Amino acid sequence: MSGSSKSKMKKGVYFTIDALLGAGIMLTALALISSSYISETVPPSNSFAADDLLMALSNLKVSEANSSYVKSLISSGDITKLNNTILEQIGEFWAEGNFDKARNISKEFIQDYTSSNVGVGFFISGEEIFARNKTSYNTVISRKRLISGIQKNRTSDGYLARAVALKSKKNTTLVVAGDVITSSVEKSPSGNNFNEVNVTYDVFIPENSTILGSEWFIEAAWTGIDFDAYINGQYIGSATPSDNGRKNFQNLNSYLTLGHNNATVLFNFGNSNNPEGGDDGATHFIVNYTTSAVNTLTSLKRKNLAIVSSNASVRYKKPIFAAGDINSIDIYLNVTAENVSLNYTLDGANYFISKKNASGGNLTWSNGEIVAALANNGHSYSSLKNKYFWFVFDLDTYTLKTTKEKSRQILPNSYVEVDFTPSSNIYGMIDITRIVPIYSFANECHTSSGEFYSNLTWQFSASNSTMPLMLDSQLAWLYQSGTDPFQKIWANKNVLYQHPPSPLVKEMARFGYVQGADNIVAGINNYSLGFSSDDYCVDYTNSLVTYTSLVTNYVGYGATFNSLQEAKDDASQRLSQVLGDFATATEINNDVITLSKVPSMWGPSIMEIRIWQ
Repeated sequence: MSGSSKSKMKKGVYFTIDALLGAGIMLTALALISSSYISETVPPSNSFAADDLLMALSNLKVSEANSSYVKSLISSGDITKLNNTILEQIGEFWAEGNFDKARNISKEFIQDYTSSNVGVGFFISGEEIFARNKTSYNTVISRKRLISGIQKNRTSDGYLARAVALKSKKNTTLVVAGDVITSSVEKSPSGNNFNEVNVTYDVFIPENSTILGSEWFIEAAWTGIDFDAYINGQYIGSATPSDNGRKNFQNLNSYLTLGHNNATVLFNFGNSNNPEGGDDGATHFIVNYTTSAVNTLTSLKRKNLAIVSSNASVRYKKPIFAAGDINSIDIYLNVTAENVSLNYTLDGANYFISKKNASGGNLTWSNGEIVAALANNGHSYSSLKNKYFWFVFDLDTYTLKTTKEKSRQILPNSYVEVDFTPSSNIYGMIDITRIVPIYSFANECHTSSGEFYSNLTWQFSASNSTMPLMLDSQLAWLYQSGTDPFQKIWANKNVLYQHPPSPLVKEMARFGYVQGADNIVAGINNYSLGFSSDDYCVDYTNSLVTYTSLVTNYVGYGATFNSLQEAKDDASQRLSQVLGDFATATEINNDVITLSKVPSMWGPSIMEIRIWQ
């Protein structure tokens, strides 16, 4: 018996030590999340009362409270969150400035849970909410608890919003650039063959637009050519050889309508030794307008051919620029001709694709045919990426000087379809096109007309809030036949083309590039051309350089606010800052998230029970 008792005593000692160690660990952990202080010797009952009261307020839900006062606040709509604990509800009233309600609920439950013989108080972050019998005491007990998501002058719920511009109004520029289109207007050896070369471009202005300004520069293939110009069948003016094959028509708004417009030029014989009528590729129609349409880049993938009619063979050179990785190319022609020969021109060199019988009127070149032709010449779609190349169509065997013959036509629904993956994500973005002004020009060329120079720079600014898409240029060029001029093009400090060593480009009617290797940077950008003096020149007054950028039409979720309206206003303001001077949102959709009881939202606040005696 005695041996057995000693054995039990030892076990009892071990258990007591284990319990003490465990209690010490728990007390240490509790000290990290709450704090307390006790002055002098405290009756255990008071300590337990403080713990019990804080526990009750922390666990009892508003919906479970047997309190007529709480029920009246629920009925009046002052309390809407029935899953709040009493402690959370007191904290919310305090945070929202409803001090009387916070005090009354505190009083309601403190009266019921504590003895009237002791003093008791409830505090939030040191601020007294309610106190009873506080005048004199010998001892004080404090129990505290952190409540996250509650902070004075903050609602318990937080709101954050994002904004999307469903509709916007932007100021942008439409440029319809002419192609290189020629056909004979002179017979052999000389003289008028009385052929007329008719070229019609489509000028599409989106619905819900306001036209601000418009102009049309026309430059014939040869300087000694006559031409007449029409918009939607209305005559607007002419040019003669004394105009050197060029004319600029201003203030054309009254001739234009929203939607599709026909811009037609009739080219005729003017002077001898100017054998071809048609467009030299420098012609351009400009419309400045405001519109609610988000995306106005209608011709990125489908490159429509102009409508052409002539009584001689036709040569049509179509420039193509794909701002990204090309996936496929398909060509569709609706023509009147016996046959059509197709070539492509890359970096100044010409390559044959095939010749097809056109007696049926409709011709196609499939993607497979294009890929095979490129491969035969050591090229692939990567060779065409982010640069201009040309498809050259000959309607019947092309002859420089000939008599007037049967009709040849390129009819509507003739186009080149280029499927490509854009270098920038253009979908859902607002595109903005601006004309880039000339910055400097030097080394004037000795020509009979025009402002031709051999060294030119255009300058533009790219905003941090926009995404660059491309720079495009249409150049009014002049080449001294039979020469081999030096040619150089560079973006900022990056040389993009140089002859030599690259092949000579005689018809430098187009050049473009996209962002990459600092071609386009945030801030000031330069686009520069340099040529051998007099051998190759560009007229800056009739050349056109444009810069297209993309503006996002949305902003993500922002900071957390006290009210729904504050969150919406913040999102709308941030959207306005992103749109900047480029566009104005006319219809905004807000998505709002409501956050509650999120520890990281704000706070925490310290809820404290004090009991003194």
